[in-house]
Amino acid sequence: FWYFQKYDVYHVVKAGPETIIPSIFAKVFNKKLIVKVAQDDVKPSDEASVLQRALRNSRNFFLKKADTIIAISDSIVLDLIKIGYPESQISSIPNSVDKERFKHVSSTEKEFLMEKLSMSIYNECQILLFVGAISKRKGIDDLLNAIDLAMIGQDTLFLLVGPLYDVPNFEKRISELNEKKEKISI
Repeated sequence: FWYFQKYDVYHVVKAGPETIIPSIFAKVFNKKLIVKVAQDDVKPSDEASVLQRALRNSRNFFLKKADTIIAISDSIVLDLIKIGYPESQISSIPNSVDKERFKHVSSTEKEFLMEKLSMSIYNECQILLFVGAISKRKGIDDLLNAIDLAMIGQDTLFLLVGPLYDVPNFEKRISELNEKKEKISI
């Protein structure tokens, strides 16, 4: 209990079932609670079982006790409002790409950057880019399985950019795919 008493604000990064315990302690110790809602954390599902709906309703009960809910997209804001959250409780902080910083570059600039990054051997390749956590939750296992099954006729470079988390044997799988696939580099 001392752990929860020592902080003034609790920040829950994902509004799944993990919201319940910090919500309880926030109210017991009269602390501020901020919860970030991502993806389908609050989206109702017609396919959910009775137990899943009960758990979701319990989680929503506790989530409504948060002082601030951070929604990372406009659709999440709308979902929250639709299920009864007051707009005053929701802060929208879009989780998107800065289009000014990551803008399309000219062919000349692209060639210069490819040379600078020692990637000029890939100038004629199709390049597919993934930016995000290298984790199961982001679907990296599915992506690697799809690459393994893909029948690609042109030279293709898959760039995976991000911190490596919980993908077992990631480097080994990449090496095996690079050896196995003639037209693919990862």
